[in-house]
Formats: sequence, structure tokens, C-alpha cells
Amino acid sequence: QYTFNGHAGQWVSLGLTSVGLTSSNISLLGQGGTTLASTAVGTAGGSLEVPNPLPATGPYTILVRPGGPYTGNMTLTLSTEVADSLKMNAAPRQIMISRAGQNGRYTFAGTANQQVTIKATNNKLGNVTVNLYTPSGVLQAGATSSAGSFNLSPVILATTDTYTITINPAMTDTGSIQLQVANP
Repeated sequence: QYTFNGHAGQWVSLGLTSVGLTSSNISLLGQGGTTLASTAVGTAGGSLEVPNPLPATGPYTILVRPGGPYTGNMTLTLSTEVADSLKMNAAPRQIMISRAGQNGRYTFAGTANQQVTIKATNNKLGNVTVNLYTPSGVLQAGATSSAGSFNLSPVILATTDTYTITINPAMTDTGSIQLQVANP
């Protein structure tokens, strides 16, 4: 059991590497013991994806439960997401994911009825998932690829508001990728 202090609205993720346990379950618990996220992990390692920002400021607990009679160790790497904003039709921006299990979250201002394409280039992350979400959190477009360059399907924005792009590398991969929001 490990604790850390989090802040309301903070996005976090947990990398699980150098795993010496054959089987275990990892959970993130909020105040009062509520499970916010959990995952099973084997010796290949992985990450704990937390689907929502932390709900309150205060202590949080990471609980490691070995399966059955297994003993061993693993490295836990707690990270906040790499976050910033992008500008429409600006040059591609390099995004660096430097910690195991870390993700990215970038926003951009969109206009109602505007067509946009999210372009990923110079992918050094390997297999990565890039998703575009509406202001209310609905998935609009997404792609998982290990190609050096790929695009999400073009979409027409429904409202004038702030949209979110997430970058989730596979497992515990680190590296960089360039993103661009283009209005063809």
C-alpha cells in the first residue's frame, strides 16, 4: 500500500515495470477507499489507466495485491499526464512521453461546423492510441497505430468549444510523437 497527495482535477497514470510477480492486481483508491481504477498485471508489466481526473484534493492510495501465493517486486511510476494546448493549423508539435505509463492530454479551441483532422507524425512511441474527444467527453475519432505517420478520420465539430486529444502509448512505452490539428 502506497499513498500520495493528489489535487482535484489532476490526471494521473501509473506505470508498472520490472514486475517479478507472476500475477497481481493494482488499484487506485480515493478518499474513503473508493476504487477509482484497477488492473491485473503479470510479468510483462503495464499501466494503470485512470479514466477520470482525481475528484478531490488530498491523499490517495495505490494498493498492490499479489495473486495467490506469489511474492516478488515491481516498480511503480506515478505520473501526471503531459498536458498543454495546440493551435489550429500550427506547425506539428512534438510531445514527449518520458515516464512508463504516462499519457498525454492536449486541448484545442474549435469552432462549430469546422472540419478538423488530427495528424500524427514522427511517431517514436511505437504502438500508440490517439483519440479526439468532444467537450463533454464523447469519443469523436481515434486510431491505434505503430506507423511513423497516421491521421485520425476527419470530423465536423458540433460546437464552438474546447476539444481534447489524448495520447496513450502501449504498455510502458516512452518516446515522442508530433501532433497537428489541421483544418483542411
